[in-house]
Amino acid sequence: MYELIILSTLMTGQAHGYSIAQTINSIIGPIAKASNGRIYPLLAKLEKQGFVKNVVKQINGRQQKVFTLTPTGKERFFALMLDTESNPKEYQELFSFKVTVFDLLQQEKRLQLTEHYVEYCEAHIEHLKKGVEASSSYLFGEDKPSYLNKVMTHRINQWQVEKEWALTIKKQLEEDLQ
Repeated sequence: MYELIILSTLMTGQAHGYSIAQTINSIIGPIAKASNGRIYPLLAKLEKQGFVKNVVKQINGRQQKVFTLTPTGKERFFALMLDTESNPKEYQELFSFKVTVFDLLQQEKRLQLTEHYVEYCEAHIEHLKKGVEASSSYLFGEDKPSYLNKVMTHRINQWQVEKEWALTIKKQLEEDLQ
């Protein structure tokens, strides 16, 4: 996910490592923090792969490294944005981030990603519903709902809210295409 955040940040212009770190940390939340020991090696790796390059610039009277995206980096950004197969466990968080930079994608690609995400949500809902049905009968009997069932039902509700949000995005995208 860090790679996608870095590349998307650089899609909108050049940035120095500190501002990239700030962007990552604002996205990943209050508990997790991306350290310089993680970000700068990733930037170096992206530079070695030809996705970013750095230039030393004068900023406020000081020399600073500023990172920019290469044409290959732009291709990599679009590939990561359209990737729906990698990181299935993190895909909910990834999709939420991807929506924040939807304006960098063609309308049809936005719709394609959103339709895929609706299906992803539906798959989770169906899986959890089957789990509730199965565990009700063989674990505790139908007259005594378990905490497992309560948790699974809660997760179903969360995925239904997520699906509704994605359907709202889809509807807006379809209206924009007309």
